[in-house]
Amino acid sequence: MTRRPAVTLMEVLIAMFIMAIGMMALLALFPVGAVSMAQALKDDRCAYASSMAENVAIVNNVRYGDPNVNLVISPFPPPPSPTPAMQSGMVYVDPYGMLTLSAVNLGVSTTPPSPGIPRISPKYAGSATPLTYGSPSLIDRWHSLPDDIGFNLSGTPETLGTGGIVDRGRRYTWAYLLQRQPPFILNPSLTMYTVRMYAVVYSGRPNPPPPETTTAPVPPPLPHPPRPLRARPGFQVKGQGSPAA
Repeated sequence: MTRRPAVTLMEVLIAMFIMAIGMMALLALFPVGAVSMAQALKDDRCAYASSMAENVAIVNNVRYGDPNVNLVISPFPPPPSPTPAMQSGMVYVDPYGMLTLSAVNLGVSTTPPSPGIPRISPKYAGSATPLTYGSPSLIDRWHSLPDDIGFNLSGTPETLGTGGIVDRGRRYTWAYLLQRQPPFILNPSLTMYTVRMYAVVYSGRPNPPPPETTTAPVPPPLPHPPRPLRARPGFQVKGQGSPAA
């Protein structure tokens, strides 16, 4: 009888067990890598958004040249008398927050009493006053990062629900926290002050449109009820005068 060298069943099972442990270790690296990649992408976008926020602040002169900001942060405010929140020398320039929170101050507390930091919208965002809503298009332009483009399965950019405009994501938005430093007197007729600025970057913040208002007069009632519509092929009449496809 001729014998051939081979492995036993026990040796095969041990080898399979060792290989399974190695495969499980390799599979565990995939979710860790995905999380690390997502965090790296988020850190990169936040850094890019903060750099863009700094450039926008310089272009619009947020610290010294915006009328809405100066009304709140200037050490020499015009009448009427400033509120306690304005006297703190800090302001939160957050046009997106004005749309969602309706000018709610930051850090408001009753114990101890604190008026908080006033939240305002700047003039360059289309706000007539610090506490009014701005233009959504201007807010998107100056306070968001057009980072990503949504695509359809066919590979074309997503334009559904955007009025034909390519959707750029705008997941990352920012606001400015401004802090007025103590003024210094150069001479009896000239007092100057500096403003320290911090860029606050948000990720995934909801950006709803401002509430719709109208000043148009309400039309008078019709002298007679509308005539019922006739159904056409491909249409279904719902109620009085409201066809739906």
